[in-house]
Formats: sequence, structure tokens, C-alpha cells
Amino acid sequence: MRRGPASSVIGSLADFQRVYYDCKPPNFMDVMKLARTTTLTHGVIKGVNAKVRVDFPGGAALLVGQLETSDNFGDNGDSGALMVTDDGPTRPVAMVIGGTGTCAALATPIGRILSRCNVRISGDRGR
Repeated sequence: MRRGPASSVIGSLADFQRVYYDCKPPNFMDVMKLARTTTLTHGVIKGVNAKVRVDFPGGAALLVGQLETSDNFGDNGDSGALMVTDDGPTRPVAMVIGGTGTCAALATPIGRILSRCNVRISGDRGR
């Protein structure tokens, strides 16, 4: 695999331990992500039930039960990045969907995404 100078590897799918299917990982869980704009960043989950209004050309959507991270965790262009635990074993926690004015990231819990898409992460022994 070819990587650019700002790229890092934070683990492979084979390294993942149990996925956080629970919609509410604990507050202050250490997390990290590798994204396009901010590259590798570390932070903590500081909110587990954020409500986010997303405006689209055809209307608006209210997303509930979202996760919010500490400041300076994300920025424009980081949407879609996988947020994983940063406490030893790498476990998927959420997918970044947006941010705040202080660059805290907003993320959808991974269990909701996997359930909605009717998929699971290969090698996940948790389900």
C-alpha cells in the first residue's frame, strides 16, 4: 500500500478487538482517528447524547444520540474517518460526521452504522 508523507497506520482490521456496538461508549473514553485534514489526532469522548441538526438543500435532519469529542479533534474534510479507541487494543467506536466551532468532532456510533447497513466488521468476535 502506498502512503503519502502525512499518512499513518493506526491498525488493521485484523487488529480490531470487540466493536463498540453499544450506542453509548463511556464519557472520557480515549479515542483517536486518522483523517484527511487533521491526520492523526487523539482526544476523548466528552458527550454521548449530542443532538445535531444537519441542513441539506432539500430540508434538514435531526441526528440524536451522537458522540462529541474534545476540542481540536476534527475539522472540515474529516467526515467519514473511523474513530477508534486509544487505550491499547484498537476498537471501532464511531464515524466522524461533522464538527463544531471549536473543532470538536461529532460522530455517529459505529453500532448504528453497522446495523443500518446490515454489515459487520470482518474478524469481529463480539457478535
